[in-house]
Amino acid sequence: MRTPGMIGGSCIWMAQQTRIDRLPRWLDTARPQETADRSLGPRERLLIAAAVLVILIWGFDGWEYPETEFVAGGSGSGALSTTAGSLGTQVPDAGVGAELFQANGCYACHSLDGERIIGPSLLGIYGTTVELDDGSVVPIDDAYLVESILQPEAKRVAGYADAAMPSYEGLVTREDAEALAEYIKGLQ
Repeated sequence: MRTPGMIGGSCIWMAQQTRIDRLPRWLDTARPQETADRSLGPRERLLIAAAVLVILIWGFDGWEYPETEFVAGGSGSGALSTTAGSLGTQVPDAGVGAELFQANGCYACHSLDGERIIGPSLLGIYGTTVELDDGSVVPIDDAYLVESILQPEAKRVAGYADAAMPSYEGLVTREDAEALAEYIKGLQ
């Protein structure tokens, strides 16, 4: 406690002497018996009920992380593959597609800047159309990209007869091919 006092004409605060036996009572600001016995108020109950309701409505199956494994291919080549977790169907992830693009060496034949290397450039191809060897024209959509990754011989693009893209069926999963398609879709 302080009391006002005068020193040299100025008002100052001076500490009063305090008995030692009173200090513990002053320092004990937390009263555990009160907080431990206190029941939840209406605001806390509402927040807990809202959290439980959100979990019940949208469900919570836990966090899913794709497991990454290295799948050996023929003639010493390998491919990075992700397998779906316990939840089953996953939404294609462009980030995973970018990793797969690098890990599987897709950049060796497909550029991302519009320049043709061995295969076509992937810059801005999604949503366009392409002419096939048989003269038909097909749209470049998710289904076409996934099929071209897993079975590239199914629809060969005109002008690329010499460029034989290897099949990645068995090296990457369908989910991986969908993630690659999602990555290519974003290259606009």
